Amino acid sequence: MKKFLCALLACLLVVSFAGLACAKKLNIAFVTFGDVESDPFYRENYSGIQAFINTHPGARVKVFKGAKLNAPNVKRVFAKAVKASDVVIYSDGILPEVAEIVKANPRVKFILTQEWLTDKNGKNFELPNVKALCFREDESGFLAGLAAALTSKTKKVASVHGVAIPSNIRFKNGFIAGVHYANEKYNTNVNIVELPEYGAIDTTGNFVGSFKNAAKGRIIGKALIDSGCDVIFASAGESGNGVIDSAKDSGNVKIIGCDTDQFDLGFDGDKNIILTSVIKLIAPQILGALNDIDSNYFSSGNYLLGASSHAIGYVKGEHCLLDSDVREKLDSALDMMKSGELIPLK
Repeated sequence: MKKFLCALLACLLVVSFAGLACAKKLNIAFVTFGDVESDPFYRENYSGIQAFINTHPGARVKVFKGAKLNAPNVKRVFAKAVKASDVVIYSDGILPEVAEIVKANPRVKFILTQEWLTDKNGKNFELPNVKALCFREDESGFLAGLAAALTSKTKKVASVHGVAIPSNIRFKNGFIAGVHYANEKYNTNVNIVELPEYGAIDTTGNFVGSFKNAAKGRIIGKALIDSGCDVIFASAGESGNGVIDSAKDSGNVKIIGCDTDQFDLGFDGDKNIILTSVIKLIAPQILGALNDIDSNYFSSGNYLLGASSHAIGYVKGEHCLLDSDVREKLDSALDMMKSGELIPLK
């Protein structure tokens, strides 16, 4: 009997050690062409990774940062990232080189949080090692536009964006739809200010041309304020910080933040100029995807996430300076978007 128990114990120890040996300690790469500390979008992505790291001892993350989003830099940065990692998380635009690298590294799992993969003809496609997330920026922009129109006293509002990529154009168009909705439903009679000198090649609007140019963001913000705007939606990454600074300079302009809660950036003496922030709940999506990978389950494919999947919303609670009536109207619109009754861009 003693021999049997000893043998059983030995077997259990072997199984236990084998389990430990097989336990995954994921090496995660975060590939970015922006600053994790100062850009709200990248910070939201990174917080999802950090949440996973905090609950999985042994898992590691390394940031691979490129200076500028172009083909040579993409190749160089991704080459280093895929070599050292099990999972690559990427939150920038999809250049053709990105798709090539993903195809060439089927052993690596990729989580994309900005755009879906596209071929040379611009057609979206899927790969078994890729989970690509797109968010309904039109819904976020709509909430920002509605809040701006319901809050403005000068009856002039604006939105400022980084680069005229699809996600930012959806933000802009959603903002416009939100203002129009407020004008039609609540008789706000608010005008949207777009300065021709800051339009992009294929679209009107206020575009900085960069997500990293706070100085130009400040210039555009001042120009909009000089044009009479008293509420501005800033969805421009680090460039948006300059827009926030321009509002502080004016002393009587409010900002609607983007992607994450930007309240901490809004302090101007003893007051705060951030009315609220429209947010993408990217961090929980990344945490869920990493947990799935850790559990040997990976749901590859292209996903479009919005209000109906509880992936967008706006900051409430003590960091929301909107009055209760405006909050009720935003909540009503959010509920209608969740049910499909309200579609900002048809």
